[in-house]
Amino acid sequence: TQESHPVSQDPPNNFDIERGTQFSIRRAMVMSLREEGKSHYIAKDYRSSIRTYTEAIKMYLNYCMSETTNDLLAVLLSNRAAGLLMVGACQVAADDCLRALDFVSNHAHVQSSEGGPVLRPKLYNRMARALIKLGKVDSAEQAFKQAIDSANIALSLLTTSPEPMHNTMEQVIQEATLGQVEVSTLRESMHKLLLATERANQSATKTSAREKNLEALEYVNSALLTATGCDSLHEQKVALLASLKRWREVGSHCERLAAVNVRLDGCFFEDLIFKHPFPHVPTAKYLDKNFFSNAREDEIQGAELKLNSKAAAEAVLRIPVPMIAYYIRSLRLEERYPAAEATIRAVENYLNDNPGLYGQSTFAWLPRERERLA
Repeated sequence: TQESHPVSQDPPNNFDIERGTQFSIRRAMVMSLREEGKSHYIAKDYRSSIRTYTEAIKMYLNYCMSETTNDLLAVLLSNRAAGLLMVGACQVAADDCLRALDFVSNHAHVQSSEGGPVLRPKLYNRMARALIKLGKVDSAEQAFKQAIDSANIALSLLTTSPEPMHNTMEQVIQEATLGQVEVSTLRESMHKLLLATERANQSATKTSAREKNLEALEYVNSALLTATGCDSLHEQKVALLASLKRWREVGSHCERLAAVNVRLDGCFFEDLIFKHPFPHVPTAKYLDKNFFSNAREDEIQGAELKLNSKAAAEAVLRIPVPMIAYYIRSLRLEERYPAAEATIRAVENYLNDNPGLYGQSTFAWLPRERERLA
């Protein structure tokens, strides 16, 4: 018989060793950034949390994509989405969740919450939360259903897993089921709003139109309780208030929304830089996100709160474009002339600094508003 000899294997060369060492170092740095981002989130410093997770995502994409599975990247995107939701960047949060789903492995160990069947339901649930805040009822409904379906699949696989894993999936199902109820309520409010708006447009008298606009305003306010990040609802509310000549409320709503949007400052860089809803707007110096605090718009104390001219100039750049004309007009009609002048100048400077950002017709009304102010 022929004598057999063990097959010799070449020892790993120095390049392979160095490459493996570098990978381990980079991955450890990603994990460190992940923990830092988590700490910022727990401390409610959402801006720092978002920025830290963004750095972690960048480092992972550059150095760690060679991993067998990319569930860690999915976790980083999911965690950043949580921070984005807290600052009101709902569309970007939904985008992160959708992107994360592409990196969830199908064969991750089922007992791990770091990927695979257990992570997927949580991503769908978080995405649904973002979508319902945007007023996208159909997409939110579908995402909540996917959260429930994928959670049930995970439960069927969790036969030998610890009880907390089961509890997590049961909680996802419960939250998604409640979310479906919210979707139904929001859909009903938006349908009633549509009908009331149509009736107002068809009204034969001003009195009848006013009544229908008041009805529509009630449904807008109801929808905004859930869809806080839906720009079209904010725009419709301001337009309805203007049609009712409630100009103080027009100004108040615009300023409150702008103060909320200050939370977005400093959150968009690296892969998020082109997703900023208010591109090229400088970081606010005078507009405080907590200016209105918990003072309600419909209470006397809250109604008396008004921004000064410097803060108003920053506010006008932090509301949806269709609301800008209403805001500036409300300042003029409420005789807040310094603030009106400051906002007009801020918009003019912004357009000069960013030529071509908007079409010529978008701000065609601005020269006329300046003339009226003079």
